[in-house]
Amino acid sequence: MDLRQLLWSVGNLTWPDSTELICGESAHPAGHVCVPVPEGTPLDDLVEQLANWYGEPLTEDSELPPSLPAVAPGGWRYAWPSGGRWVALGDAQATDPARLLLVVAHRPVPAPGGTSADEPWPDRLVTLTGWIPRAYEVDWASVESRLGNRLPSDYKRLVEVFGRGQFDGFFQILMPEEVISYAETNKKLGQDPWEPHPPFPASGGILTWAGNEHEQSFYWVTEDPDPDRWTVYVTDVGPDPGTRFDCTATEFLHRQLAGPRHPSSHPAAIRAHWFQACSSPDDLS
Repeated sequence: MDLRQLLWSVGNLTWPDSTELICGESAHPAGHVCVPVPEGTPLDDLVEQLANWYGEPLTEDSELPPSLPAVAPGGWRYAWPSGGRWVALGDAQATDPARLLLVVAHRPVPAPGGTSADEPWPDRLVTLTGWIPRAYEVDWASVESRLGNRLPSDYKRLVEVFGRGQFDGFFQILMPEEVISYAETNKKLGQDPWEPHPPFPASGGILTWAGNEHEQSFYWVTEDPDPDRWTVYVTDVGPDPGTRFDCTATEFLHRQLAGPRHPSSHPAAIRAHWFQACSSPDDLS
């Protein structure tokens, strides 16, 4: 099995994530499948290819999930979430770290209703996705000075906890520098593409904060002087007017992911939610 075939094997086990995982290795428990790694496969090459598919991994330094199966004698090195699956890479022998073990394992994720009504929406997204928060530092004073306006506090919290990436491999949150870039570009385009709303920074203008794989765009309607009361506006591809939602960005995102009847489209086959971390915008394609 070459590296390409290996990746296809992993992909077939991660999606769909509703099949039972039973390992063929002797004495291995159910709930995972070991995927043979060709002898001599360089660790760095395999990690790079898996990262191209599943984003930046969790590592020993960033905290590995405790739910990984205890089948790696040398310990686990990397893990990637993907729906109701973990893709994990470790050492097949404690004495020989060059021998690699790759598994696809069951990933337990809290049910959508498993959050408290008093919990802030960004924290509910952490619970919903099973995310292990990372510290993503942003100079918000500089960002807001360049933008010429404050940004919603829930968006700031979302960025600081999750960083760059996408939810369910589908919904991409713009980073602060991208919010600024979109604002500058949209201002140059003028009113026509966004009827009946003008682009930011016009009074009540719309400001982009996210997009998805269906080419929908997600905006704040900036008509309130308090950005924490900005509502959400969603447009599809084409000239038709969008739909307004009277909620914050993070409440909208949580309800879209967790609400089976949410009017904004989301892949219905996704049962377990996750966040795919990425180091650059190029990794989101």
